Amino acid sequence: MDNIVTIEQLAKTPEKHGRLLSFCWSSFTTGWLFGTDAVCEMSLERTRQSPMLHVERKPSGGQRSRKVYTADESLLERLGELTERENMAAWSALRFSGRLAPEDQSYMEIITMIFDDSDIGGRGFTQRRIDVREVRGQGRGEVIDEILDLLRSAQEEDRLVSSVTDPFSGAAMFGMTGAGMPMMGFIAMGLMNSFNPNVHMPQQQGWTCQRCGHGDNSLNFCPECGQRRCAETDVTDKSGDDE
Repeated sequence: MDNIVTIEQLAKTPEKHGRLLSFCWSSFTTGWLFGTDAVCEMSLERTRQSPMLHVERKPSGGQRSRKVYTADESLLERLGELTERENMAAWSALRFSGRLAPEDQSYMEIITMIFDDSDIGGRGFTQRRIDVREVRGQGRGEVIDEILDLLRSAQEEDRLVSSVTDPFSGAAMFGMTGAGMPMMGFIAMGLMNSFNPNVHMPQQQGWTCQRCGHGDNSLNFCPECGQRRCAETDVTDKSGDDE
């Protein structure tokens, strides 16, 4: 236990970064029983117009919902100030030292941050990933609660841009609920559509990173190098026929 890295030790070596581009908090609970999986994710991203807050939730046994809100520029600034104040970028060196629960559920809580370090002489984008379980285990849960309060403050109805609920993520089917339904539902839909010539399944689309060449990206940042998707980057269309 003596070789565990502590937040107090990391505080002695501040890690400097440029402005905060993206901040994502996620929690996942997985169980053995159908419908016991639970997901909650709040992701704030800087865009050309204004920051956008993406919120995805799936309660245990419930339906998955996705909402998008506009956010003030000050929200990212306040999160940036908080991460700098706590030297949170250095917390990526923390490793979960607690014991996994012996029950039928596992839990994970993650924070992912992306910084633009080009203004301070560094490479374009830097990503830091923090295992929040260790942060809470070291008695710094109040910092996480402060972050969650900031992210929740932007979830106002007058800022709501879009709202979608997945009808296949919690309803009952063939005597099963929750996680069992989507699997059986999508298999059945795939079988039916495979015999229906009038139904065309959508093709996957994505973009290719201009920095590292990683393809089929679906997010605004490349998962390999953190490069932001350029506005002029064309979406790869795989549905067109070759002339």
